[in-house]
Amino acid sequence: MPIIDFSKNSSKTSHLYDYCIVGGGVVGLSIATKLAKNHPTKKVIVLESGGMTPGEAQLANSGEIIGNKAYPLTTSRARALGGTQWFWGGNSKPLDPIDFTQRDWVANSGWPITYQQFSENINSATKDLDIDDLEWQNKHSKLNHIKLNNEDFFEHTHFKLSPQIVHTSNLATGNYFQSNEDEIEKLTNLDLLINATVVDFKPKNNHHSFESLMVRNLSQREAPVAAHTFVFAAGAIENARLLKYFTELPHGPNLECKDVVGKYFMEHPHRHINNIITLEPIRPMFLDYFGRFIGSALHQSRFKLTSECQNKYKLNNATITFQENTRKKLFKKQFGNENLLVAVLLMEQEPNIFNHVKLINQKDSFGIPKIELHWQLSEQDWYTLESIRGLVSRFVGVNQIGRAHSVGLKRTDTIRGGHHHMGTTRMGTHPEHSVVDSNCKVWGLQNVYMAGGSVFPTGGSVNPTINMIALGNRLVKHLGTL
Repeated sequence: MPIIDFSKNSSKTSHLYDYCIVGGGVVGLSIATKLAKNHPTKKVIVLESGGMTPGEAQLANSGEIIGNKAYPLTTSRARALGGTQWFWGGNSKPLDPIDFTQRDWVANSGWPITYQQFSENINSATKDLDIDDLEWQNKHSKLNHIKLNNEDFFEHTHFKLSPQIVHTSNLATGNYFQSNEDEIEKLTNLDLLINATVVDFKPKNNHHSFESLMVRNLSQREAPVAAHTFVFAAGAIENARLLKYFTELPHGPNLECKDVVGKYFMEHPHRHINNIITLEPIRPMFLDYFGRFIGSALHQSRFKLTSECQNKYKLNNATITFQENTRKKLFKKQFGNENLLVAVLLMEQEPNIFNHVKLINQKDSFGIPKIELHWQLSEQDWYTLESIRGLVSRFVGVNQIGRAHSVGLKRTDTIRGGHHHMGTTRMGTHPEHSVVDSNCKVWGLQNVYMAGGSVFPTGGSVNPTINMIALGNRLVKHLGTL
């Protein structure tokens, strides 16, 4: 596995590769390593815009958020080998079956694949994240759960925090590349080209496929990389940005899905929504809600909206985390009780055509148009967010957990996101409302695929990483049949 630094050496780019993967994050690297392992006679290359660690290339991420200004775009994703796992906290949980269904109260919902077709790739994705426990039931057999008298609103669920994080703890294994470096190094048919940003492409077959991609470094030196098949795994913003830019070039493909590229951006709105007070000491009851190590992963019990509750009240999917109060003295003074929990919401966002990635005239240091990210909550999103505060209060009361006080909320508030970018090259059944088909191939292109959160039609209420890897593993199987 040669690592070629394009800022110093470009000799390797003259090869014709079987598979070219754009993006050296966890999704791109996991796809590339599996393709190289499964097909030892075929050549695979990964193109990574950054270096071994995040550096100067990060400035190419800059852009403005129009609407809900939740965070700067330069720090919400990483250009480096390992990708945004450099900033990742390890939270892992598969999507729910309801997330794959078409729901009449969630516009543009429904996946072109079934939950079963997706879920058969979860075990392999779990192992990819160095999690040695494959049990994903809502109530894990080794965790202690408080007894619920009523589950009309919320039921138990549980998350695993992968050790595959960049942290000084001796329990952390590092990002996917760091964790698997020894194994990756043995793959002689896999090249990793760093400091190589994709800036153009060369078409073939009457513009129905790509022949090569042009890469450029910060010194503006260029070289082509030719391949039979191209997979873009650069994140939801960059996947859309590049494909949208390519379609606007004079030699760009005239795709039926052109107007959909960059549309339906989704995030996971995060919000502290309730304070929960009890007269009894809380901590002994909730130890496994704060985290407990089982094998290689930290496990946490949480609560999620039941499917029945989502149907009854027409709500987006949502997950609630009960966390320890970190401001005990303040709340003891205010409420006369320091035994307090805070309820934090992680919510599905409705796919909305007005949330999109837009190219602007200003260009980055590689010559690619910068973006504006248009992101706001829809009326359905606000309805769900406001409704769940009341449901949490009822849930806490009926299950005798304590008393819940809703936190004030205004429509003018900035709602925090999870740095979970999804939906901009969404999967579907027709190019009129999607960018890729059920196998993640771009409509109208014969050898170009999208991977990662950009293909999600809906985002569920769980962190996307393990689900992106699962879809990547499914794509690897598909490419192996061609």
